[in-house]
Amino acid sequence: MTKQKILCLDIETSPSKGYFFGSIWETNIIEVIEHEQILTIAWKWYGDKSVKVRGQNDFKSYKPGVLNDKQLMEFFAPLLDSADIVVAHNGDRFDLTVLNSRLLAHGMKPVHYSKTFDTKKIAKNKFHLPSNKLDDIADFLNIERKISHSGKSMWFGCEKGNKKDWDNMKRYNKRDVVILEKIMTRILPFVKLTNQFHSDKICSNPTCNGTHLTKHSKRMLLKGWKQRYQCQDCGVLTTDNKLYAHKSKL
Repeated sequence: MTKQKILCLDIETSPSKGYFFGSIWETNIIEVIEHEQILTIAWKWYGDKSVKVRGQNDFKSYKPGVLNDKQLMEFFAPLLDSADIVVAHNGDRFDLTVLNSRLLAHGMKPVHYSKTFDTKKIAKNKFHLPSNKLDDIADFLNIERKISHSGKSMWFGCEKGNKKDWDNMKRYNKRDVVILEKIMTRILPFVKLTNQFHSDKICSNPTCNGTHLTKHSKRMLLKGWKQRYQCQDCGVLTTDNKLYAHKSKL
């Protein structure tokens, strides 16, 4: 079986800018003068050793103090398009929607991938943790934590073209992807995975694809039943594709 190409990613964005009336905690935006942009993107292909990162300042069109993520999106879109599975923390609601918005803003074509694994959504649906934030889940699992930073000044520094802040942003972004992959690996066995990730007697966990499966239980359907197997390497339950007929009661 060909292994799925799993892309773990995380983005850092600039804040939107606008005019508003009222107090800062109860704003009434009257006009947006600059929409959020992607400052940096960090990513890692599952199974590779290195985490990679690119920022707006890595491209020839970059001018310090002027934000433009078009070349960053042109660079990253083909990578995203080549993935079978995209993993991100709160990715379904944030990272991937922001990426789509920036593609739309630049008149670029949409990208297509088979499936997403949103580790925040999985954590919320499958566990009862004190918090579903990336750093708090890392603490719960006793793995490395996020890099501390100088707060909003790092984001403002990137917008102003400060090289030190760009470097710090990239390190911060890369660490999040390292944490993301470790969390994904730990929690994925608890997820009900769909049949598209396996053939008979091959683990449906795309990070495993093990062949050491033992019979577990039967999945009863209206027209018959399917055999479930449990992977002895990662613990995931995998359902056989073959449909067996119910025994006649005659």
